[in-house]
Amino acid sequence: KKSAPQTAVYVSNLPLDADLTELKQIFSKYGIIAEDLLAGKPKIKLYTDDDGKFKGDALVVYLKPESVELSIQMLNGTKLRVNGGDITVQKAEFKEKTDTEAKGTKRQLTEEEKQTIRKRLKALNEKAEDWNGDDDTINPKWLKTIVIKRAFTQEEIKEDPLVLNDIEEDMKEGCEEIGSVEKVIVFDQEEEGVVMVRFHNSDSAVKCIEKMDGRFFGGQKLAVSRYNGEHYNKTDDKGKHRKHSPDEYEN
Repeated sequence: KKSAPQTAVYVSNLPLDADLTELKQIFSKYGIIAEDLLAGKPKIKLYTDDDGKFKGDALVVYLKPESVELSIQMLNGTKLRVNGGDITVQKAEFKEKTDTEAKGTKRQLTEEEKQTIRKRLKALNEKAEDWNGDDDTINPKWLKTIVIKRAFTQEEIKEDPLVLNDIEEDMKEGCEEIGSVEKVIVFDQEEEGVVMVRFHNSDSAVKCIEKMDGRFFGGQKLAVSRYNGEHYNKTDDKGKHRKHSPDEYEN
């Protein structure tokens, strides 16, 4: 039996006065939070002690498994508040239910409840399709995308515009030694000599940063980091200079 993909994270060491609204605001930056389709509330559970007081632990359930990795990488070991302690974010582990437990004693839903669930599920799926990262969210593609600076100089381009093709090939060849590459973009109008590389998975992106950051290329020390949503200058197909986001290049 194939297990279902993991879509929940377990969060600990939260401020004791944290509430559902605050957690939803923080964790929804990294993906769509699942909902109780009947109640219409986000699937965030705050764990309490015998006296009903919040213990500082919570469960956050996302709609898609990609958000689990994203939220862990972005939030684990960070502070929820400036003066607070570091929170721990990890994959939630669940004990697999037996067939008897899975069947349970669930009551039959009314037609009105079924209609409510269908309506909310449709809205949630539409929201998930539209979610691709904006000013307040992180696009999952950014996890597997890196930015390499000081890969070239403007003097090199002025001397030979065709050198851009060589730079693209060199960057791709070097990165392919680490992992499978989806896309390489040279932002020719950037003074810092910016090249973006998108891998097929985030592990390769992390390894590339570790291996290439600080390495010398063409006499310059490379600065390699994860892409953070910034737009860079590039000459477009019509010869015009404008700022581009790597998210524009999907093919």
